[in-house]
Amino acid sequence: MWALHDLAQRDAWSAEATEKAMKWANVIGLLLETEEHGGGKTRRAGDARRRPEVIGVFLELAAVQAYKHQGGKDVGGKVKMYTERLLACIGDQAQPPSHAPATSGPQAEMLNGVPIYHGLLLAEKVLGPDLPHPTQAKRIRADYEAGLTILAQAIEAQKPREGTYGAGALRCWRDCLRD
Repeated sequence: MWALHDLAQRDAWSAEATEKAMKWANVIGLLLETEEHGGGKTRRAGDARRRPEVIGVFLELAAVQAYKHQGGKDVGGKVKMYTERLLACIGDQAQPPSHAPATSGPQAEMLNGVPIYHGLLLAEKVLGPDLPHPTQAKRIRADYEAGLTILAQAIEAQKPREGTYGAGALRCWRDCLRD
């Protein structure tokens, strides 16, 4: 799933790259609905379709597309749908990233947390008063923002070189659409 986020973000969330990432996300979504690649019709514990980091990427891509390329409108209703799914799957047990970065290898907490934060941030802007469960959504977004900010500072303190996992994690955090 991370590659879909990366595809769109590396091209500055261009319309073409975001659309391409959305198309691949739809393919993955369809595959997850099959018995062979996902859980089929039955959703079980550990099902990827219930994992916040998976739904977060779907929400992020839909929200970027609406915010940046559809005049800030949720044209197909995907932003609202994925926001509802994310909030249902996270519930009140949201676990924002920890404050300690990985000492080596991918910065999984950053890479999993950024799409959740970014998706909810843009969903607030796109949906406005129609944001589902606004108190919960805003609290989760704020918790993730606080955790990711501290995590980014800790990664920066490691002084990661360009091309490393740490530098990539910082790029994904810095390149969120915040304006």
